[in-house]
Amino acid sequence: MKLKKFIENFITNKPVIFSVLFLLYFLTGIVAIHDPLLKQINLNLSIEPLTAFVWIFGILSFLSGIKYFKLLQKISVLPVFFVFILGIISFHYILNMEWVEAIIINFLTLVFAFIFLNMEKLPVVLLSIKNSLIILFFIGVFIFILNFYLVGIQLLNLSLHYDLILTFNQFFVMGFYFMLLSLMKLYNYNRKLSRILFLLILFLTILSTSRSFLGIVTFSWIFLESESLKGSKKKIIVLSSIVLFALVIFMLIGHFLEVFKESSWKLTPLRTLEYRVGFTLSIFNDIVKKSFPFGYSHGESMLFNTPGKFICKFYNCYAGLSSTAIGELMLDFGLPGIFIVMFYCGGVVQSIYKTDYPIYCLMISHLIVSIEVGINIFLILLITYLGYMRFDKWKLKKLV
Repeated sequence: MKLKKFIENFITNKPVIFSVLFLLYFLTGIVAIHDPLLKQINLNLSIEPLTAFVWIFGILSFLSGIKYFKLLQKISVLPVFFVFILGIISFHYILNMEWVEAIIINFLTLVFAFIFLNMEKLPVVLLSIKNSLIILFFIGVFIFILNFYLVGIQLLNLSLHYDLILTFNQFFVMGFYFMLLSLMKLYNYNRKLSRILFLLILFLTILSTSRSFLGIVTFSWIFLESESLKGSKKKIIVLSSIVLFALVIFMLIGHFLEVFKESSWKLTPLRTLEYRVGFTLSIFNDIVKKSFPFGYSHGESMLFNTPGKFICKFYNCYAGLSSTAIGELMLDFGLPGIFIVMFYCGGVVQSIYKTDYPIYCLMISHLIVSIEVGINIFLILLITYLGYMRFDKWKLKKLV
C-alpha cells in the first residue's frame, strides 16, 4: 500500500517528486564514478561518505518544509522583506547596477509579480485576462528573438552558448520569463492556444541551447498537462513520452556542448549526460570537504558573484561551474544554510501546490532543474515573490 501511494504521489506531481529526483541524481553520480569507460579517459570523479550525508540532509530538510509548511505562514511577509534586501545586494554586485537602480528594478519585479498573480482581482487591467497574457507572451518572444538578432543563435554557433553564460544576459532571461509566466497562466483560459505557444517557446529554447530553459519549460508543461489526464496508466504513457523526447533533446545539446569543449572525447550522448552528473557531484564533493560544517565563503558566492562563477576560482575554468542544488548553499553557509533554504523551498512549494497549481508547476520545475545548476539568489527571489505576492496568500491582505 505504501508503494502504491508513493507511485500515485509521484504521478500526480506532489512536491515530494523533487526529493525523489534529488536522490536519483545522486545515485546516477555514483554510477558515473564506477563507470569503467569514464575511468579509462582519466576523469577523476569522486564522492565520499560525508558528501552522501550532506545530500541526505538536504533531502530531509526539504521534506521537513513540506510537512511543516504552515510554520512559514506565521511569519507573514517577513520573507518578502528579507529576500527583497538580498535581491538589492545581488542586483548591485552581480548585475553591476547602481544601488538606486537595483532598488528600482527589484521593486518593479515585486510589483510585476503582485499584478501578475492578482490580475483577476485588480481593476487596473484594461484588457481581458486572456488578451493581456497573449500580449505579454509575445512581448517575451520579441525580447528573446531580439537577443538572437543582437548576439546570434546559439544552436548555430556553440561558442555563443558560453558567451551568454559569461554576460548573464538579463534581457534574455526577462524575455524567457515573460513567455513562460504568461503561458502557465493562459492554460486556464485557452488550453488549445497554450499548447501551440508551448511548441513555440520550446523551439526558441532549443535554439538558445540553454539546457536550464529547456528543462524548466518541459517539466512545467508536463506537470501542467498531467492534471488534465484521466487515469494513472494514461498519465504514465503520455508523460513518459514527453520526458523521453525532452531527455533526447537535452542529451544531444549537452553532448554537442561538451564535445565542443573537449573534442578528444568519444562518448555517446547518454554517457555524456552520465559524466556531467558525476562531474557536478565531484565538484560538490570538493565543496563539502572545503566547507563542512559551517561554510567557507559566507555569502560571497551567492550574493556577490554570477551563479557558478565563484566556484571557478578553485578550478581556473572559463565560464561557470554547476555544483548541484545545495552546492553554493554549502559553500556559503554550510549545513545551516542548506537546512534553512531547503526547508523554505519545501514549505513554499507545498503551500502553492494547494492554492495555485500552474505557478506550482513552474516552481517545482525550477527546483528540479536546480538539482544540476544550483539554487541561487535569483531562484529564491522567484520562489518568494511568486509564493507570497497574492491577495489571498499568507496574510497579504494587510498590504492592500
